[in-house]
Amino acid sequence: MRLMFLQIKEKLDRKFGCFEIFGFDFMLDSLLNPYLLEVNMNPAMFLDTPVLEEMLPKLVYDTCKLAA
Repeated sequence: MRLMFLQIKEKLDRKFGCFEIFGFDFMLDSLLNPYLLEVNMNPAMFLDTPVLEEMLPKLVYDTCKLAA
């Protein structure tokens, strides 16, 4: 993920007081090696499963704390 951002950093808009959340989708093989499937510039933030209901509010809270 870091390498991806280093490749595109000059193309990203910088706006004071704003940030964007990117969604990275990975798949693990039988040896737990990760493979990047896609990057979403506008990831879904629906709370339609118990896992997302628990995870997303924490993600948003932690992201806001980091950005402050």
